[in-house]
Amino acid sequence: MRSIQARLFAAIGGLFAGIVLTAAVGGYASRTSNAGMETIYADRVVPLRDLKVVADMYAVNIVDASHKVRNGNLTWPEGRQAVEEAGSRIKAKWAAYAGTYMDEHEKRRAIEAQAAMSLADKAMTDLLGILQRNDRPALDAFVKDSLYQSIDPVSEAISKLVDLQIEVAEVVHGRSGAAYDLARKIGVGTLIIALAALVFALSTTLNGVVRPLAAITGVMRRIAGGDLELPVPGLGRPDEIGAMAASVEVFRNGLVAKRESDRVLASENEAKMRRAQALDALTKSFEHNVSALTQGLAGAST
Repeated sequence: MRSIQARLFAAIGGLFAGIVLTAAVGGYASRTSNAGMETIYADRVVPLRDLKVVADMYAVNIVDASHKVRNGNLTWPEGRQAVEEAGSRIKAKWAAYAGTYMDEHEKRRAIEAQAAMSLADKAMTDLLGILQRNDRPALDAFVKDSLYQSIDPVSEAISKLVDLQIEVAEVVHGRSGAAYDLARKIGVGTLIIALAALVFALSTTLNGVVRPLAAITGVMRRIAGGDLELPVPGLGRPDEIGAMAASVEVFRNGLVAKRESDRVLASENEAKMRRAQALDALTKSFEHNVSALTQGLAGAST
């Protein structure tokens, strides 16, 4: 059996390890969750926003401007300005999207979307020329034969990129969830270990220190009161309590030996006193007899 000090150190070490492990797992979970949130926002949410603007500029603004000019709701200059503004926003938002992180699969889809956008941009250039010339027959033909044929492939390609952003966001979310589950399981396991270490420390302190010390203290009080017959608790233990009990036992044995020595000495002193009293009585009797004899002889002589 290990010493009490070793057991207490082991319990404290277990608690410390639990605290360190909990902190490490918490830090790992926090970093993973934070990284996942940053990835979802910077590489998925922002690109989704930019892609939506690009899709809207093609599918709504350009198409809308074409129809409104054709129907007379917009003037030719207003239509041309709307298309030019849409083209500028498309370039800016696509450049922002292209600067985000992409894996190989997303790069291939982006290339496909870029190819579709190139055809749509050529059609948009033709549309600007028509609007510049105020050519209504050409605008009618463009709306019927070229507008949707050039815009729809872009919308389809952008839609695939949007779906991809959502798919990747789901994957990242799943990883963050898995990291959270792992951290939760490790946290629960660490809590169990820490509780076990705490119970072990309390048990060691109570059963290995407090109660044995109380028992030894009670015996020492009895010994101090003269009761030397009680056995010393804790003898034979291979720890600090056992060493203390052995010291108390040595002290008790010394007192027992001293009491026995005092008893033997007292007995010898009593025997010596009885012998002295008997010798004194004999001496006095002898002196009395000698005195009587002397008086008798003196009388006889007279």
